[in-house]
Amino acid sequence: MTQIQWDKLNDSDIRKLITQGEHEISRRTAAKRKDAKQKLAAVAREYGFKLDELVETGSAGGAYGRTYGRLRSAVAQEPKAKLPPKYRCPTDASLTWSGHGKRPMWAKAHLEAGGALADLLIRKGRAANTATPEKAKAKPVQRGARKAKTA
Repeated sequence: MTQIQWDKLNDSDIRKLITQGEHEISRRTAAKRKDAKQKLAAVAREYGFKLDELVETGSAGGAYGRTYGRLRSAVAQEPKAKLPPKYRCPTDASLTWSGHGKRPMWAKAHLEAGGALADLLIRKGRAANTATPEKAKAKPVQRGARKAKTA
């Protein structure tokens, strides 16, 4: 292997070497991939299959980039359970928030107006967005003689 005298190269020459090295690595990787596919296809044919039938193909990048050899699960994952609401909008009872994730605009507005987050808590055993009902005043019971019904 040839020794490179790095101290005699300027920045431009070093960048060119790096670019050439990256291109060479890409070329070799593509050649290895092609060779591996040919070998796998030959093995699949031995067993009476096509390579496409045995290998699940998907997008190369996937949702989070390349998988680098990790197989994706064939079974779909169940969606996460939705959390129950913990906070309710004081002006519109249909708007709720679990307390996780991005804070909704109505909660931000309430805090900016000087309110506390505890004011928005949903209290168990209470109707949504209603004040504590006043105790109903009992009607006075009349005691004494009842009027006779006329037939």
